[in-house]
Parts: sequence; C-alpha cells; structure tokens
Amino acid sequence: MKATSIQLRKSYEISVGRGATIVKVLDINPKTGAWICETQSGKEIAIGDPKRFLKAIDSSKDSKKNKPKKGGDLPSPQEPEAEPEAASSPSGKPEKAKESKPVADPEILEQLRKAVKDAEKKLRTAKTGFPRVG
Repeated sequence: MKATSIQLRKSYEISVGRGATIVKVLDINPKTGAWICETQSGKEIAIGDPKRFLKAIDSSKDSKKNKPKKGGDLPSPQEPEAEPEAASSPSGKPEKAKESKPVADPEILEQLRKAVKDAEKKLRTAKTGFPRVG
C-alpha cells in the first residue's frame, strides 16, 4: 500500500510475522514518521513501513467478518449453552442457578500439575548449583 493512501482513524489489515491483524491508525509520530496504531486488543504499536499495510478495512461492515483467521480451517469453539432461567428465592429476589462445569479434563490437569512440579524442582536444583556472585 502507498504511504499517501493511509489515513488517520481508518482501520487496516497489516502483516505481523507470517500472519495478519487489524489495526486502527491513531496518529503519526512527528519525529519518525511512523504510524501509531491500536490493535484490537488495545495495544499501541508503531508501524514505519507502509508495505506492512495490506488493505483498508471498511468500517461499515462487521469487524468479525473482516478479522483474519490465524488457524486456517480449524473448527471454531462451540458457544456455551444458555444459562437456565433465574429461579426465585423465598425472599422474592431472583437467583442464578449455579452449575460447576469442569474447565479441563482431570487427566490433563494432573499431567500439567506434574509438569509444573518437575519444572520447579529442576529450577531449584539449577539455582543451588551455581555459586552466588556478590
């Protein structure tokens, strides 16, 4: 993309490493001439090379449709099920029904706990193996 076609307060798809992301141009740095942009996560970055700007994003369309996909053809995660209707308590105030759903498979969690313990043990032995400098 040409540097003259990049406008302030517009959204653009830029190249980041092998992938791409969407940013909004906020300002231009007067010293370096780099564009100060905000990513979708809210982080500000400076882009000095106009070749990194791939294409302009039409702001009238839904931003989710324009968001580049990183994972290719990976299936999208399923949406969580709707919560049951709020039940009334004896005091008349609505209460939400609470269900405990496991976050991950218990076997995987146990493997992760063992891996963390092993890593901490290796770290402790590595720290005690070096003489202190000071």
